[in-house]
Amino acid sequence: MPDYRSRTRPLCREELPRIRASLVPLLIVLAPQVALSALQLGVPVLAPAVIAAMGLPPEAVGALAGTMGLGAVWLFAANRGVTPVLGPWRALVSACLLSVAGAALVLSGIWVAALVGAATIGFGYAVTAPAGSQFLSAHTPRRLWGTLFSIRQSGVPAGGRAGRAARRRAGGGL
Repeated sequence: MPDYRSRTRPLCREELPRIRASLVPLLIVLAPQVALSALQLGVPVLAPAVIAAMGLPPEAVGALAGTMGLGAVWLFAANRGVTPVLGPWRALVSACLLSVAGAALVLSGIWVAALVGAATIGFGYAVTAPAGSQFLSAHTPRRLWGTLFSIRQSGVPAGGRAGRAARRRAGGGL
């Protein structure tokens, strides 16, 4: 069994400014991760109320959630034409703007617009992982990658919790 203690060393004072400087890039990628995860995971939670307001049958919730998942999968597959072209920062900003527009379309009360909005939210969500990873790796010391990438990825369940809290605030329980 390898002894990992021999490879690690305690932090020294000279490294603290560099570590503090790594927190800004972490927050830059963590905020969209949490927000877009909240949208991606929150829309299906809020969908029964939205679908009922449109006068559609309850099974339309699955179509809305499925369309959002399809949008995410499609962009995961096509991402090589997005993040490398825009760069990680512009890709993250674009993802946030797309997702907000998608949420507005979901809440429009028009079924076709809601489906387009759901796919758009999926597009935005799919950008956060590759663009966030690329941004974080370019702006943080390699030594901190494990910790910072783990914290960034914890934004997904934090966003899910935020989506669940939105349902609770809307009076839906859970």
